[in-house]
Amino acid sequence: MTVDPFPYDRTVRELMQHIPKRFAELLFGLNVVEVLDPNFPKTQERKADFVGRLLDGSVVHVELQAQNDNTLPERMVEYYLRLKSRYGVVPIQLLLWLGNGASPYNGELEIGEELRFRYRVQDIKEIDCRELLRSEDPNDYILAVLCRRSEGFWDALRERLMRIEESRREGYIQKLLYMVKLRQDAYDDYKALIEEVRVMPLPVFDKKTDPWYLEGIEKGIEKGIEKGIEKGIEKGLVLEAQESVIEVLEERFGYVAEGLKDEIRAIQSREVLKRLLRLAVRAQSLEAFWAEYSRLN
Repeated sequence: MTVDPFPYDRTVRELMQHIPKRFAELLFGLNVVEVLDPNFPKTQERKADFVGRLLDGSVVHVELQAQNDNTLPERMVEYYLRLKSRYGVVPIQLLLWLGNGASPYNGELEIGEELRFRYRVQDIKEIDCRELLRSEDPNDYILAVLCRRSEGFWDALRERLMRIEESRREGYIQKLLYMVKLRQDAYDDYKALIEEVRVMPLPVFDKKTDPWYLEGIEKGIEKGIEKGIEKGIEKGLVLEAQESVIEVLEERFGYVAEGLKDEIRAIQSREVLKRLLRLAVRAQSLEAFWAEYSRLN
């Protein structure tokens, strides 16, 4: 059965907007004291994952990645130039790798023969989860699931979650599910944990929120998406069809590279868009979509 990934990158971005204090200290050695606007007012829309100001006045920029994207180093250069122009300081840039394997990025980009651009790369799995569990910030607890877990982690996490008032706890449990989507080896522990700390009497396999929902539900969703977008294509609404393909990819896989979006938006053939839509709802990964898309061209 194909499993639709949850928008984990959006969840991590949301957690970081609340400035999880211990996590920020582990990344930069100082607290983030202000969240800055990550949007860039240019003709081409561009938004960084996180931009903040540290206690010493430094500006930091964090990009989140769980999959390999060949366009990312170039985007880091673009972000660097825009941030320096906007805030008047040299930004500290960090690529935070969220994936299960080793990071495919080395933090360098050679431009021609004389220019080399560098940025920091941090694998979140290198961070000791116990450091985050010592925090008093629930956002740190959720991020700890992606870090290097040690013996006793789930007992400690359970105890931390029980500290959160009941009216707020369910929201953090939902965020925790998105993190577990990236660490499927932790799902059994997650199920055991939420049976003890969950406030709402919801089943573990909730077809609306759980990534391991029934195959029949999944197929029905796919069929509905296809039917709707193909109807739009038949009416000649090519623009809507292009954006719908991108939306499906973002809902399933989270981040979609701007280069891929631009290529999809350049497609005018209704037949090609139909094929891309079917591929978007059936591909098991963004890499698989990209490989098949490349074969279509």
